[in-house]
Amino acid sequence: MRNISEKRKRVETKYSKPLSNKWSWRRVHVWWFNFILRSLNFLLTVSFLKWFGVRCALNLKVEEVEFVFCNLPRNFDGVRILLITDFHVGALKGLCEGVLAKAHENNYDYCILGGDYIFGWREEDTEAYRKISEIGSELCKKSRVFGILGNHDLYSAGETLERCGVEMLVNENVCVEKNGEGLYLCGVDDYHYYKADDLALACEGIGDGEFKIILSHSPCRYKEASKRGYTLYLAGHTHGGQICLPGGFALATNTVAKREMIKGKWEYEGMEGYTSRGVGVTGLGVRFFCEPEITIVTLRRG
Repeated sequence: MRNISEKRKRVETKYSKPLSNKWSWRRVHVWWFNFILRSLNFLLTVSFLKWFGVRCALNLKVEEVEFVFCNLPRNFDGVRILLITDFHVGALKGLCEGVLAKAHENNYDYCILGGDYIFGWREEDTEAYRKISEIGSELCKKSRVFGILGNHDLYSAGETLERCGVEMLVNENVCVEKNGEGLYLCGVDDYHYYKADDLALACEGIGDGEFKIILSHSPCRYKEASKRGYTLYLAGHTHGGQICLPGGFALATNTVAKREMIKGKWEYEGMEGYTSRGVGVTGLGVRFFCEPEITIVTLRRG
C-alpha cells in the first residue's frame, strides 16, 4: 500500500481533532445534522416504518453481471470477480455475517473490497477494526482480495486490512496474471471527501492498450477514467440511493455522477461501468425499496 498522501493526511489531521466548546460552523453543522437524524429516526420508529426499513436493509442480494470485451486477455475469459463495498461495520447487527455467508456460497476467482468499512465519521473504533480484520481474514482464505479506501475510512483501516492479507491499492496498480497473460487492477484513493485520488498515478507504468480496471469508491471520476483509457470502472458509495421510492427512484444520489450511474451497469464513451448498491447503511440505518447487494462480475471475451 502506498504511503499516505499529503492531501489525505491534512484531512485526517483536521477531522481527528475533537470539537471544542467554542462556537464554530462545523460544530453547528454536526449538531444540526445529528438533530435531523434523531428526529427522522423517531418518526420512523413511531410510524412502524423502521421495522420495514431494517428488514429491507438486511435482505442481501447476489447480483450477477456480465461484461464482454474484445480486448480481454483470452485466459481471463469467464473470470468471476466478487465486488463488496460499503460495509459500514457496526450500523446493522448481523450484516457482516450475512455478507460472509453469501460470499462463501458463491464461486469467484478474485474479490474486491470497495471501501467504507467503518460506520462512523472517520472514527477509529477498536471493535469495528476487529470486525473488518475478521472479514478480511475470512475472504483471504478463499481468493486473493484487493481493497481501496472510501470516504468514511482512515488510512489506518487500510493498514488493518493489509495485515489480514488484503492487497490495498492506494493510487497504485497490480498486474493479475493467469497462464502468461495479465490484466491490471488500478485502485484510487477517495475522491468524495479526501480529494486524494490520482488516476494518473494509479495507472503509472502500464503500457498503452493494456486491459485495466479502475477501482474507485465513487463513480464521480468517470470522465477522467474514460480519457485515461480504463476499460471497466467498478464503484460503490451511493448505496443505490438507500432510501428510494417504490420502483427504486432514489431521493438522493450523493454523487456528481449522472443519475443512471448511481447503481447497476452503465457506459460512458466506450468505458463500461458498474456501481454497486453496497451492503451497508449510513444515517438512519434503513433502506427502502433498495436492497443491499454483493456483486459477481463475470468478464467475457467477445
